[in-house]
Amino acid sequence: MRLGNNKDESVLTQLSIKHENSNARINEARIALRQYSRFVKVMKLLLPSIVIILLAVLIIVPQLKDQDTQIPDTMTLMNSVKKGALTLINARYFGKDANGQPFSITADTVQEGEENAMTVDLSLPKADISLDDGTWLIVDAKRGKYDKESQTLDLNGQVNLFQDHGYELHTEAARIFLKTGRAIGAKMVVTQGPFGQLNSEGFEFFNDIKVINFFGPAKLVLNSDRVNEER
Repeated sequence: MRLGNNKDESVLTQLSIKHENSNARINEARIALRQYSRFVKVMKLLLPSIVIILLAVLIIVPQLKDQDTQIPDTMTLMNSVKKGALTLINARYFGKDANGQPFSITADTVQEGEENAMTVDLSLPKADISLDDGTWLIVDAKRGKYDKESQTLDLNGQVNLFQDHGYELHTEAARIFLKTGRAIGAKMVVTQGPFGQLNSEGFEFFNDIKVINFFGPAKLVLNSDRVNEER
């Protein structure tokens, strides 16, 4: 009987350990999901600002002034550009968005499209904005092309987004529909932050309803080290 009791106690101990391990994994998953939910909320707040500064990129084509200024009517300025009228080198623009948040925009070159007068080409465009909460946001790419007729901005070649809370988004191409505030990308997207890393086959963002969708197949890897820190 004594041996039998020892065996039963051993089984109960193993079950107890398994139960504790299971609870620990559940708690880790809950913490990680909270971090991921926080990331989604941050992205919903940041992406409207991205659309704002990408809109602002376009106003450096007709004229640049090294001084703070409010954003003028982007589309009116862009439609006033005449064929062969302007090519800018080391372009810089400083201004404020509609909420008074300061931003700066730079590009190695800004010029009218060679084959189509309705397009404007940007080389190494980069924009950053200081948000009201004291954080900053940077967007850059190797190339940009604005189509005045369709009012779309295509970014190509190492499109990057950085935010000082540690969130980053990297992809090879993105299209911004400036009239509707919609953004899409059909290339692989790597998103990383304190929560871990999310890889997806593309994304779609709707500014009006503040929703971002990541297309699959997608892979989410949660940061277990950060989970342990928040316990």
